[in-house]
Amino acid sequence: MSMRHLKEALCGAALCLATGSAAADSVSDLRGLFNREWQRNLAENPITASFLGVMQFNGKWPDLSLSAITTSHQADLAAVDALRAIDRSDLPTDEQLNYDLFKQQLKNSIERYAYRDFLMPINQRNGIQTADQIAELLPFTGEQHYRDWVMRLETLGDYMEQTIALLDSGVKEGRTQARIVMQRVPKQVAAQIVDDPELSPWYAPFKKIPESLP
Repeated sequence: MSMRHLKEALCGAALCLATGSAAADSVSDLRGLFNREWQRNLAENPITASFLGVMQFNGKWPDLSLSAITTSHQADLAAVDALRAIDRSDLPTDEQLNYDLFKQQLKNSIERYAYRDFLMPINQRNGIQTADQIAELLPFTGEQHYRDWVMRLETLGDYMEQTIALLDSGVKEGRTQARIVMQRVPKQVAAQIVDDPELSPWYAPFKKIPESLP
């Protein structure tokens, strides 16, 4: 091999190493961002976390205060900046797809905030009026599971007040769900109103306390 060819080969190898290093760094940065945002999503959405089997937030409800909603929006904007700092062209094809999907997800969240979608916190499928369904998925096999459930029951009033406050603001601003979306909601609410507390769906977990628990 001539000296010129050797230099060309060495330069090519150096370029490949540099490119590979840049790609590895970009992938690492992207996955780090994904992990941070996933953890934030779980913390901000304890009900979703419970549905996914993440027990860390089982004693909590989503914080629907305007300050928390604003903080979440600001975190979305920060995530966009962090994503932009990652050079998409350095990423492998599959990671570029992940990059694009995450970018679109952030864009959707930011647009929902701009349209004040948070002022419509309930619909026929989701909301505080159906939150008791989570009890059907939680394990309730240990003492901590019941302690978490009691904590949720004790703070349900705060969650309800925040929901009502958002709905009131939505009515004042003329931001409400379509009538057809809300047609099932009154029956869902009525199912929560019982004369005997033991007939409440919220009480259901206490009917199956394992004998092994004290």
